[in-house]
Amino acid sequence: MDSIPTGMPGRPTMPMAPLSAGFHLDGARQQLLGAVNARSITDKHIPKTWVLLPIIVYIVGFVAIVAIIAVQVSDLITLMIENPSHFPTDAELLRRFGWITDISLIWSMISYALFAVLAYKLLSRHNEHFEREAHLRMGILSFLRAAAGSPERESIVSSEIATMNMLHSEASSAEPRRSALLWALVIGFMWIPGFNFIAMILSLYMFYFLMKETWGHDKRFHEFMTQAYSALYKLGYSCAPVFGVRTLDRRSFALYLVISILTAGLFVLYWWYVLAKDPEEHYRQQWSVEDHLWNTIAQK
Repeated sequence: MDSIPTGMPGRPTMPMAPLSAGFHLDGARQQLLGAVNARSITDKHIPKTWVLLPIIVYIVGFVAIVAIIAVQVSDLITLMIENPSHFPTDAELLRRFGWITDISLIWSMISYALFAVLAYKLLSRHNEHFEREAHLRMGILSFLRAAAGSPERESIVSSEIATMNMLHSEASSAEPRRSALLWALVIGFMWIPGFNFIAMILSLYMFYFLMKETWGHDKRFHEFMTQAYSALYKLGYSCAPVFGVRTLDRRSFALYLVISILTAGLFVLYWWYVLAKDPEEHYRQQWSVEDHLWNTIAQK
């Protein structure tokens, strides 16, 4: 039985054309294997450092600024109580609070720069995984047709192949590749006055499509693999779907948006964490299914 090698030097290029007459089982198996191998390159783990660092910097900076303002206000009130005739002048107020704008600007620039890096990593991984799975689906379809070996046997699994082709076509339109750099710039420049409101709306749209596409992608993958296992069984392979594999929970964008508004934006920090965590949960489940699939088709 072949094993799945790891650490391939580059992403394999998979033929997307229909199966030719001379395409044989070993070739189809290698086509599928190439897509499986590419997961070590495309399905990247984003270290918790990159998820938590911008969140921590944002929280620490916010708390520090609020604390310093509170100290200055408390000191000013104490002086006014001790000397009721004293009223702070504009110069004194500027000396005490004028720095807040500059410090807040620096804090915002650092925070959003870190969030921009995280956005770039999320979008890049998003695109690369979609691309790999498109090749994986084509590899599985090619293998099923090669395993059938003739039009007569292929008709046995025609309903499964038709459904899988439909799901593949649906994924092609529902999973567009987006510019990671462009979206990172949107997040990174959110601190700019006059642009921050537009950037905030755009960032919410980014959150929306990342949540929607990740959930839809996960759902289609499980539907596709259900059909694949049904076809393999009809073709004589000793297999059963992987039990215990569950789909991702569907998260409500509207609910997350309302909670973010009610918490004055603090919930957005958890939202970033979810955007990083959910795809990795999908990858873990998919890798398990891919290993099971490879062990199944390598038995003959």
